[in-house]
Amino acid sequence: MTRPIYLDAAASTPLDPVVLEAMRPVLQEGYGNPSSSHWAGRRAQRLVERAREQVAAIASGRPSGVIFTSGATEANNLALHGLLASAEGKRRSVVSCVTEHPAVLEPLRALAARGIPVRLVGVDEDGRLDLDELVAAVNETTLLVTVMAANNETGVLTDLATVCEVAHSAGALVHSDASQILAWGALPGDHQMDLVTVSGHKMHGPQGIGALVAGRTALQLLRPVTHGGGQERGLRSGTLNVAGAVGLGAAAELATETGQIAAGAVQAQRDALLAGLQAQLPVALLNGHVQHRLPGILNVAVGDAGDEVEADAVLAHMPTLAAATGSACSSGAPGHSHVLSAMGLPVQRVRSSLRFSLSRLSDPETVPAALPLIIDAVREVRTRMHSNDPQVDMHEGMLNR
Repeated sequence: MTRPIYLDAAASTPLDPVVLEAMRPVLQEGYGNPSSSHWAGRRAQRLVERAREQVAAIASGRPSGVIFTSGATEANNLALHGLLASAEGKRRSVVSCVTEHPAVLEPLRALAARGIPVRLVGVDEDGRLDLDELVAAVNETTLLVTVMAANNETGVLTDLATVCEVAHSAGALVHSDASQILAWGALPGDHQMDLVTVSGHKMHGPQGIGALVAGRTALQLLRPVTHGGGQERGLRSGTLNVAGAVGLGAAAELATETGQIAAGAVQAQRDALLAGLQAQLPVALLNGHVQHRLPGILNVAVGDAGDEVEADAVLAHMPTLAAATGSACSSGAPGHSHVLSAMGLPVQRVRSSLRFSLSRLSDPETVPAALPLIIDAVREVRTRMHSNDPQVDMHEGMLNR
């Protein structure tokens, strides 16, 4: 049997062995509750505060602004619902982007159902935020602008400096889900974002842990979404996941130290994968901006108008290769990528698009091993579809992050 190949790092990255070793003693002996005043609690609290410093460093924030959560989804909900809970007067609207992750779009949908005005800005054909539309959307009623740092499906980067300039000039705050970008290094020390979402398992840390890093102004405006014992400055009640926090801190420190160094080699693997597909397939079209994107994500259409190839059928023909067609955090939801559709791509191209994603721990042999599997699968699906083989007619679409 062919060895399994993992090309879905945008959905979740492997746990770095260094992170595992940092967590191991906590899992074995770190049973104290960090809210307790005895020796075991104090020891746990010291571990948490060290992790808080590490997470603050990668987000270029203050340790006192780090609020640990169960992951990026909870952090995004805290940023959106927690900030809007303090909205007063006419400044109570939110501006975001049509290609955001469901962890932002769904909280926005819930806010809109409560009467909060929400405006979604479009993107161009390369997936980049329409800045002219953003300028037109932000005004004196805008409380928050929330845009992801890098898209999870295409890897396309957001011009966050311009977003912050536009938002702050109108008196609005800025939140960004930075889950995808932080594996490649710390945010610039002079960034102007008010709220930043961090995710452990997107940067070789453990699943089930994340953080919201808030600046001074945003921290004062946030209100809790969950209520209980008042942990995390009263903003996130519940006993802290000490081992998870330690793992998140270790992962953040590793990414800060090695992310930018590793980016070049990973980008070379990504580009080799695209070049190999384009050399062997009649259609292999890059989705997203050719330059302004993450080093590890390749979103490629293997079919187009008049030559449709169902991406889900291609995945079904590669049972030993892990890849995706969209966002795994909306797994099980039928349909096509809302990101690619918002870019204005033809429906046939959207249905034929696959996302392959590498990480800092991707083996150099991954791409050479994956290429023949992908090429053979695409050729097989194309042959069967053109012969109207019912085996490939109806593969239900699944969105994968």
